[in-house]
Amino acid sequence: MKEFNFEKVSIQEVVNDLKDKPLNALDLNWKTLRGTPPATQKVRIDTATRTWLGAMPQEIRPNWLVKQYPRIADRLAEFWARPAACRQYLNELTFDQRGGRQGFSPAVALELATLKDFLDRLKTEKRGDVWDDDYLR
Repeated sequence: MKEFNFEKVSIQEVVNDLKDKPLNALDLNWKTLRGTPPATQKVRIDTATRTWLGAMPQEIRPNWLVKQYPRIADRLAEFWARPAACRQYLNELTFDQRGGRQGFSPAVALELATLKDFLDRLKTEKRGDVWDDDYLR
């Protein structure tokens, strides 16, 4: 078996490295490319996802997630305005309930955790009234 060499880096080094990577405007629609290896194709994210990313602080923008899993980024953008639904989706992504899943790369896993933390902080800052669907969640 071939040995892999890994370089130990801090989270801050990863964050700094990701800041310098621009989010590509990608050409093809992933929905029509299922089954095609992602490494060989360009992938397009929805316009709503671009808007969601543009409104997000740069330090929490999930660039690796968008590049590796554009359909997941599209779903997160769709759920973002509904914190309870978004939190549930993030939990489904980060906790393997079916068993045997491969999991995400460390960079994507960090971005998902960062998004969940940011969403939780937004929830406590913008507490709604009792008529809000997410008030008790």
